[in-house]
Amino acid sequence: MVDLTCRAKSRLLCSIALVLIVAGGCRTAPEPEPEEVRGPTVAPEVGEPEATGEPPKRIILFIGDGMGLTSVAAAAYASGSPLAMMEMAEFGLNTTHSHEFVTTDSAASATALATGEKTHFEGVGLAPTGNREDEEDEGMHLRTVVRAAQERDYRTGLVAPVRITHATPGAFAAHRYNRNQYEDIALDMAGYGLDLMLGAGSQYFEDRQDGRDLMAEMEAEGVRIARSADEVREAAGEASRLVGLMHERDMRFAATGEREMELKEMVEVALEVMDEGDPEGFFLMVEGAYIDWAGHALDGAGVVSETLDMDRALQVALEYARGREDTVVIVTADHETGGMDLIEEAAAREYLEVLGGEMAAFETTVPEGLTEEERELFEAPFDFVEIGEGEFGPAGGGQFVTSFGWFSPASRVYADGGRRFSAMHTPLVVPVFAEGRGAREAAAVRDNADLGRLMVEWIDGEAGVSDQEVEAKEPSKVIMIVTDGLGIGALTAGIYHFGDLAIWGMPTVGALWTHGEEGLIASREGAWSRLVPSAVLGGDSERSPTVVTLEGSVALDGGLGEALERSGDEERLLVVMRAGDLGALAAEFDDGERYLAELVRVDRAVREAVEFAREDGDTLVVVTTSGDDAVTVMDNHYGFYSNRCGAAVECGGEFEVPWRSVALGSVHRGDGLNDEGLQGEFTPPRIALQYTWLAQAARQAGGEVRSARAANFVPLFAYGPGAERWSRVTGQAEVGGWLREWSEGGEEER
Repeated sequence: MVDLTCRAKSRLLCSIALVLIVAGGCRTAPEPEPEEVRGPTVAPEVGEPEATGEPPKRIILFIGDGMGLTSVAAAAYASGSPLAMMEMAEFGLNTTHSHEFVTTDSAASATALATGEKTHFEGVGLAPTGNREDEEDEGMHLRTVVRAAQERDYRTGLVAPVRITHATPGAFAAHRYNRNQYEDIALDMAGYGLDLMLGAGSQYFEDRQDGRDLMAEMEAEGVRIARSADEVREAAGEASRLVGLMHERDMRFAATGEREMELKEMVEVALEVMDEGDPEGFFLMVEGAYIDWAGHALDGAGVVSETLDMDRALQVALEYARGREDTVVIVTADHETGGMDLIEEAAAREYLEVLGGEMAAFETTVPEGLTEEERELFEAPFDFVEIGEGEFGPAGGGQFVTSFGWFSPASRVYADGGRRFSAMHTPLVVPVFAEGRGAREAAAVRDNADLGRLMVEWIDGEAGVSDQEVEAKEPSKVIMIVTDGLGIGALTAGIYHFGDLAIWGMPTVGALWTHGEEGLIASREGAWSRLVPSAVLGGDSERSPTVVTLEGSVALDGGLGEALERSGDEERLLVVMRAGDLGALAAEFDDGERYLAELVRVDRAVREAVEFAREDGDTLVVVTTSGDDAVTVMDNHYGFYSNRCGAAVECGGEFEVPWRSVALGSVHRGDGLNDEGLQGEFTPPRIALQYTWLAQAARQAGGEVRSARAANFVPLFAYGPGAERWSRVTGQAEVGGWLREWSEGGEEER
């Protein structure tokens, strides 16, 4: 077996110096012909609970840089236990696009979280602009949640295991045109009045081109300075203001065991400093930075270890918050990196056999002409990861395989030695986990800028939280729509291609794991039986509902409306609809046209169901999927602007990317997607589907293979009485268990 893990001494190099850049200049893809299929552009209206209660006064925000929902799934399976974030009270999903591009970078996305406003790609705390000179105009400086907190005399702090001037922490306390202006960002941060900066990057404060020693300047103002872990520990119980930068640039990866201080301990120190003097409130941001770096390296095992590292730190914050009534803990990501999927071991081995074995498959992604030293810097774009022994996962244990979106590994072979090569970010919607005061409101938003705005408004006293107990009324009617292949990738493609999907407009969102006792990847029939047990369809108790089942194309071609019209007078009604064969289209490696057409047919049925439920007032609509088929999304900018696009015809490769249009004017918080001035040659925005590398590479090698069924967590959406029960992470079997109990009359209305 190929050694798929970096040696400890080279782990850092594998991620931050991964050779090289793609050969040749790149151009954006030609505009495709307009598609005939167009979906709904107006989401159904949903009610919002009264939010007049006191907002949280202590806000702890965790940002898993590059952490998609699949990163969470991979870490949970590897540990054998549900993660701390999975057990938080509320769950949501957010879009992450920057002002002008569908796929963001960390700076623009962190700015949205820090200010509630979108900015240009690579901008830090600055309104979107094409001119660096604009950073000198204070009118262009976006007001951050840190500044809002300081104006209320709240304490403020930032924690990251990388340089504190990096894109994500920098966005909370700097206002610069480009994220790479590290010394300028350090200058801003040193003068921002933060009570805590904990991490690395001392060189940008004291080994500067302008000769200034910002560490000494801060120390003169009463800030405690620490340059090692021991000095940080010593200061933690004494200092009211602390800057602890424990490495001149970036700390080490968690997997090396050589990090100066674990993120968990950094959070312990941070909370001690934040709580000093029992302030009225505080804002604390903690970044799990290396999840992204591992994703760029196509290092699935690294994604797992870094996600677990952040989750351990999160547990510290949750223990703190659970002892208070004024605190909220929020976990999200700035974007997803790499388009990672979890593939069953047996399927992965089939694909690798087509490619000539593990070593041969790995070699197809390595450029020619490299030195041995350069070759050692490459990770294989797949990792075999053991399923942990514990309560979470299939009974038989075994392994899963991480495989990234096809375009990045396929393009890496074109690297020519100019610079490091790294995998692309994707625009996949990212998870939001929340617990504590205001958790429901935090999970309810659908875009990262909305989440940022909510936090600012909480601190300003312009937004409250709902103190109302959620009414526990059970529905008298249930519409269960189960499609196949509606994973996070399909959902993201629909959001950007069609605009506001009816599915995306449903007020409650959850996530489901799809494994069963029989294995990590269940059959479609196995998943179906967990979601809708046979006993539900054949119930014979006195309170059993009238059951209407709809399948196939008929269900999507007006069948739901007809069934609801015929059954409208039933006191107890269950409509189960099994339709939307996205999985079959993925298995054909569809170029996106028929795939998206099928998606919008599903969405029209969802709209019909929600409109019925709104008028009826006593109907619950639940929409989910039997599984994910390893479909992710890319855009026509991120991989092209930095020459990560070698596989594309436009960049010297052989692959013609099947671009699809973006619903300009219909994407929520997407006004800047029309900004041709900032987009330059990458206008208009485009998206394309990509499939997991293992499957698509085997297909292109001539193998008769189908796309991969993935063990990724999948979304669930709900509307109506009882919908709030699903705003969390749970399993398909629990959905089926509740449905069976309801159908048997086990839960009386109350």
